[in-house]
Amino acid sequence: MRTLFDYFSEEVKSSETKKASKRLVDNSKLNSNDYFVLDYLKENGLGKGNEVSGWKYQNMLGYNSTFKVREHIKKLRNDPTVDVIIGSNKNGYYIPTEEEYLESVALMLKKTLSQVETIVKMYPRSAKMVHIVASSTYKKVDKSAIGQTQIKFNGWERDFIKRFANDYLENEGESEWII
Repeated sequence: MRTLFDYFSEEVKSSETKKASKRLVDNSKLNSNDYFVLDYLKENGLGKGNEVSGWKYQNMLGYNSTFKVREHIKKLRNDPTVDVIIGSNKNGYYIPTEEEYLESVALMLKKTLSQVETIVKMYPRSAKMVHIVASSTYKKVDKSAIGQTQIKFNGWERDFIKRFANDYLENEGESEWII
């Protein structure tokens, strides 16, 4: 009986002649200032009580306001390549412990729900827009448990998996398995 490794070696040989596959994860869109903010936070902002204030970043980066600092934090929070969670409170930004993380999420959720409630009361049609944004964002979020790997197929793997599965099922006396 052939193994998965046999199929893999055939696939590698045949893929050498084919066009290279796409990357499974998009390249990061972070710039050097984003990395500076992240590195400084990793070194000086571990845990609540060690918050790094927006004005401190503002002064270090030479900005006129904290607006650009907030943009850096937003990019870091949304970038799939960043491996830390960034919490915030009135004193600044920090990398939270698990307990602090849950507290931070609760605070952000409370603020967001309050703002959504206010805008829907002011402009009822906005409820549909809020729903659309929340739904589309939820679809894009990695919902795998923390610490687990999520495999994303990009198309070329289907034939490989199907061949292996069909061979396995034929040996087990089952009918063809379709992916």
